[in-house]
Amino acid sequence: MWEITDLSDKERITEQELEEIILQLKENHQIELKESTQLPKSFWETCSSFANTDSGLIILGVKEIPGERNRVTGVDNCGKVLTDMWNGMNNQNKISMRTANNEDVAVLKLADRDIVLVFIREVPMLHKPVYLNGKIENSYLRTGDGDRKHPTRN
Repeated sequence: MWEITDLSDKERITEQELEEIILQLKENHQIELKESTQLPKSFWETCSSFANTDSGLIILGVKEIPGERNRVTGVDNCGKVLTDMWNGMNNQNKISMRTANNEDVAVLKLADRDIVLVFIREVPMLHKPVYLNGKIENSYLRTGDGDRKHPTRN
């Protein structure tokens, strides 16, 4: 199974290789694909879960299709998506701690559509749990291919 760390083994990959990787990816404990053409609410739950667990990569604008190749749906307004994301990342009323930096975000064009890749870093134990909307009970963990409420925070 492909994991995020596999890309670090290659100095450069072609756009075709990257597109093929993205079209074959399946969600797991470190990969989340989001079909939404804008920044979905569930983006923040995934940020919390990756930050509280083992880090991970969120790809906006790609729909996972079980048993088939994924479909690139793209994001409608990349600039607005990034602005909304950065505004949220820097707002402790949205997420308790910033979980990505400039170098963790990339915009790519696949199938003539923009997709956004956001690598979410696991935070140090001292800052856990990362929670949403100013409420510690809104903290999540990544288990398998999904975001689940932190069991001690229900």
